[in-house]
Amino acid sequence: MVAELSIVQCVGVVGAGVMGASIAHLTSSVGVETVIKVRARPGAIEQAWQTMRASYAREVEAERASPAEAEAGLARLRITDDYADLGRAGCEIVIESVPEHLAIKHEVLQAVEAAVHDDCVFASNTSSLPIAWLARRSVRPHRIVGMHYFWPAHRQPLLEISSLPDTAPDALACARVLGRQQGRVELLVRDMPGFLTTRILMPYLSEAVLLVGQGVPVDQVDAALEAFGWRMGPFRLMDAVGIETIAYAHDCLRSFLGDRIMGLERLWPLVQAGYVGRRANAGFYTYGPEGRCPNPVTYEMLQEKDGICPPEPIELVHRPVWMMVHEAALCVAEGVVASWEEADLGANLGLGF
Repeated sequence: MVAELSIVQCVGVVGAGVMGASIAHLTSSVGVETVIKVRARPGAIEQAWQTMRASYAREVEAERASPAEAEAGLARLRITDDYADLGRAGCEIVIESVPEHLAIKHEVLQAVEAAVHDDCVFASNTSSLPIAWLARRSVRPHRIVGMHYFWPAHRQPLLEISSLPDTAPDALACARVLGRQQGRVELLVRDMPGFLTTRILMPYLSEAVLLVGQGVPVDQVDAALEAFGWRMGPFRLMDAVGIETIAYAHDCLRSFLGDRIMGLERLWPLVQAGYVGRRANAGFYTYGPEGRCPNPVTYEMLQEKDGICPPEPIELVHRPVWMMVHEAALCVAEGVVASWEEADLGANLGLGF
């Protein structure tokens, strides 16, 4: 039984995008057999292998791993396009890392549950959807947990873990055991839209978009907030994460956070025009041989057409940061986290605040 596990021996990861690949890298690098499930389409398995080899190669190049460690990590990986292989491998926990779209996650959940043994834990890497919403389509809702990693998962230390009141104790224990094996810092959060980190991040990003709408260049907003202390400004962050990911998260949280994230409604036209961020070499910035440059096209797309009084320089920091602090206060008051210390931990380790 999972309740008796002192270690997790085999983990499944559904999805080999930037986040799924990073979770698989982390898991295989700490000695855990890892099965990656990719979409059943021509070339998907080889593409995933290329992604994983490149991920380990970057760690070796940066001297964060030795060639022998990289070779051992890759040897612990298996990549398949058949859900049944998750069951055949005896996965104790399967982590989904697919787009923030409830219908897609329900489809993955049902396919995984049909393939694995009854005690297997299903963990969602969702950053915004409550686990309760996923559990509505589950045949074993007591075995569902949330495990929200931060990109890149093999370097970022925080792991948000959420559960439901009727989550089986051994299912939650399995997620926590795996988190400890991975060397992550646990943050137990209440199951609500956005949990802690996404919820406090979204108003911050929204206010940054509103500043640009009022005529402040993207790079000036980023520079002001990096000078304040952030490792990466909001627009560089959105480009790195993927603008479509932020847009999906906005849609998940819109009915819950309302006008506090109204600025993010402007992201979908950018996504529909192909400006999705670093992955496409074009988002709020363009990325090419000359390096990173502000993208005048997306800047123009965000502009408000009515005459707006330009913000004062101090607003470039105060408005986004105070939106985040206000949301964090609400999270503490609503019991999303147990204390201000935990809210600070999440903002610091998860978001680099």
